[in-house]
Amino acid sequence: LTPTEKALVIKKPKDALTVYKQKNIAEDSSNRNFPDQGLNDEGDAFRHFIWSGLLTKELGKSSAKEFLDVHENDPDEPDRERQMELYNNNQGQTAAEALIKEGQWSLKSLEAKALEQLRSKKLQVIKPGLPIPKEPK
Repeated sequence: LTPTEKALVIKKPKDALTVYKQKNIAEDSSNRNFPDQGLNDEGDAFRHFIWSGLLTKELGKSSAKEFLDVHENDPDEPDRERQMELYNNNQGQTAAEALIKEGQWSLKSLEAKALEQLRSKKLQVIKPGLPIPKEPK
């Protein structure tokens, strides 16, 4: 964790625990759907989309965005990667809000939305090349 992330964890420990749990769910989801994933590829974009969607559901958009933005504020990360991740986080938050509003919320529906957005090139991917599943695994 960066110093800024540590400060937020201390400020909001209960939310931080939720963030950690949802990170694990997002990683499991990404590993199921993109077993050969790497950095900046479709699996990376998918994971950010899912994690941000899960956090939006659990914490609300504002608090989720606070944790997500702090996480992406790593001075050692290249700007292009940060921009990709912030963009995909925003897309995940928007999708989660729509699914909740429509009464269609579930992890599978969020995964399906992420895959659909990857197929239609609506998520940012720096190193494309992975096969995109038709349906969530």
